[in-house]
Order: sequence, then C-alpha cells, then structure tokens
Amino acid sequence: MICTPMTMTKSSLPLQLRPATLGDRDPLMAWCNRLWDGEEDYIGDVWADWVAEGNLFVGTHPEFSEPVALLRLRMLTPAEAWFGGLRIHPQLQGQGIGRALIAMAQQWASERGAQSIGYMTETKNQRMHYLGQQLGYTQLGTITICNVQTAPALAALASQPQIDLQLDTTLQSIQHGRYIYDWTMLRLTPQRIAHHAAANELLALADGQGWAIYSVDHEHTEGCVHQLAGDMAAQQRLLAHIRASYPAYHLIIPVWAGQAALDQPERLGIQPQTGSEHYSLFERQL
Repeated sequence: MICTPMTMTKSSLPLQLRPATLGDRDPLMAWCNRLWDGEEDYIGDVWADWVAEGNLFVGTHPEFSEPVALLRLRMLTPAEAWFGGLRIHPQLQGQGIGRALIAMAQQWASERGAQSIGYMTETKNQRMHYLGQQLGYTQLGTITICNVQTAPALAALASQPQIDLQLDTTLQSIQHGRYIYDWTMLRLTPQRIAHHAAANELLALADGQGWAIYSVDHEHTEGCVHQLAGDMAAQQRLLAHIRASYPAYHLIIPVWAGQAALDQPERLGIQPQTGSEHYSLFERQL
C-alpha cells in the first residue's frame, strides 16, 4: 500500500493521493455519476468492498473540497499487477492527470516486484486507448459480455477434474495463456485451476472432451462463464449443463490480438443482445 501521500504537479495544479475512506464515497460519486452521460457509475455499489480490500486511493486538490480523482491498484499474483477505477473530475480532465496516475500505478507495481501491469476499459473509451498506446501498453484483445439463453440439459461431469493446460492449444497460442475473471485479465495457471476447483467453479465433462470455469453471484441467480474449452460439441454440452443448473448467465466472448473476430456466439446458438458491453484489454511489461 502507498503509506504516505504521493504528490504530482501539473503546471500549478498539485494533486495528492491518499487511501480512500467510506466517507469519500458520496462526494466522489456526485461527479462520477456525471461522467457517463448521466448513467450511474457502478463504483458506488462496490465502494465499501474496494475500501475494505485496501489499495483504493483518492486524489485531493487544494481548490476542491471533495476528492477529484480515483485509482484502484491490485497485485493479482506476485508477478502481475492491475489498475482500474481511474476517474478524474470533469474540471481537471485534459491536464495530464490521467497519464500521471498511470505512471504512479506502474511505480507502485514495480516496487512490489510485478513484471507486468494491465487494465481493462470500455472499447468506446478512446481516451484510455490513446493513453495506453502512448505509455507503451499493448492491446491484447477485446471481450464482449453476452446475455445467453440456451436449452438446458444436464451432462455427465468428472467428480475430480484433471486439467492439463499445456494441451489446450487455443489457450496457449491464441489467448496468450490468459483468461478473464473478476473483471481482470489473468494468466491461467495450475494454481488458478486449483483455486477454481476448490471454489466449485471448475466443470469438466466426464469423457474429458471439454471443461469450463463458471461462477455465480451471491444470490445464485446469475453467473458468468469465464473460460470454455473443448470442441464445439463439448462447449454446447457444457453450456447446456450450466443452463440446467442456473436460470440465467452471461458468457465472456474474447477476441485476442491477431485473431479474426469469432463466430462463436452463432455457432453456439447464442445471439448477443443489443447493448452487450465491449471492453479492451491492455498490458505492458515493467
């Protein structure tokens, strides 16, 4: 954690970062909710959780009574860092503060031994695309969150799945060994597989033809398929099993760098609904 405030100066505009508190939520959300064309910012719903986990920082400015910037930092693994939740007060945008916040995130990650740092942003957020390119980030791909409805049908599952990641050529060659989980891009390792198995989030067909990583929300009414492996028939069986177990779910559809746009939704009988969210994935080495 950043133990003491960090100060940046752009022209005559000083900005200090300090750990966020629960009391920062309302004054910060008052302007965050004006950033997305009147759409309410989701950060208000997760504020307490983010504060509790630590490494959530707000920026203060002597001319403003409320916090004017936000930055969330995380170490995903000892070698991988991630930043998100970057917000800047409308009156201070275009003054280099975003660039400086990203530089701070990189410094924070380097000090903790990270070898890479990444972030995810909406595909329509051209400002974050431009900043990423200017600061040496590589766009590894994009993802679409699809709302999915398929016919439910239970499948025979392995009681103790054994997954050999090295045999998954799609994961290794196209996905660069990565997958999407908890709104972050992670390297899928044997340790992560073990974690998902322990959390009952790993499903594998009994005949060994396919497997999936799947999680549900706290109310157990909606879930998300984070990774889907196997041929088309195996993927269809896994999706049908998930639909038989829960009434609704989302499917993450990734298109990785250098890969043609997938026709996976159509092949799986999925029709992404209008308004499906699209995000871009960025990473740079440290």
